[in-house]
Amino acid sequence: EAALNKIFMSYSLPRADYFRHYQVNAAGDVDLVHFFGISGFVLFVLLSAIPVSGYLIPWNTGMKRKLKLAGVGCTGMAFGRILGLGALFLTAVVPIGVVFALNGQIQADVWVLAGTAVLICLSAAALVVFLYQAAGTLLGGTMLLFFAVSGQHFLAGGFLPLVFLPPALQKLAPVLPSTILMDGAKMAVTGVWSMDAVWKLAVMAAVGLALTAAMEVREG
Repeated sequence: EAALNKIFMSYSLPRADYFRHYQVNAAGDVDLVHFFGISGFVLFVLLSAIPVSGYLIPWNTGMKRKLKLAGVGCTGMAFGRILGLGALFLTAVVPIGVVFALNGQIQADVWVLAGTAVLICLSAAALVVFLYQAAGTLLGGTMLLFFAVSGQHFLAGGFLPLVFLPPALQKLAPVLPSTILMDGAKMAVTGVWSMDAVWKLAVMAAVGLALTAAMEVREG
């Protein structure tokens, strides 16, 4: 009877079934090294606008009048500043991309890498220009940029992966700028073109342009 019970128990209650191991990747579709590298890259791009803060503060009345006489409206002013800042971002991003590509850390081909870099720089520039336009002053824009970028970067899981954050923040994260920019940077790292990340970057740039132009109209 004891021998039969042992056989039956070995079939009905195998202990190994209660100790399974599941590997969980807190960084999503990239490993932790690349995740924090992407996070640092996005933070660097957004905060690298601080040295050129003087270019980002709203123009004075005389400058705006001259531009309007030349046929440049509020949308044109906003677009010009975003394009200019995006070009400055690109000059900082390209060397970083080349270094990491040569080290084998980036899997994307040159066209995906170039397209991703342009989208990221324009989207980040649109956000930064809007923040400085909203602040209205040099010091106010710098402080707003630092606190807004740092705060939303934390909520987006840039400092701590989303799996460690409360469920409410996990639902909010996909619409935050840092998440959108990080998803775009992941395209360059993985070499996989994602239309979802592309249209989010495009929407982010368009929203930043629209809000900046609206503030130009209001101030005018």
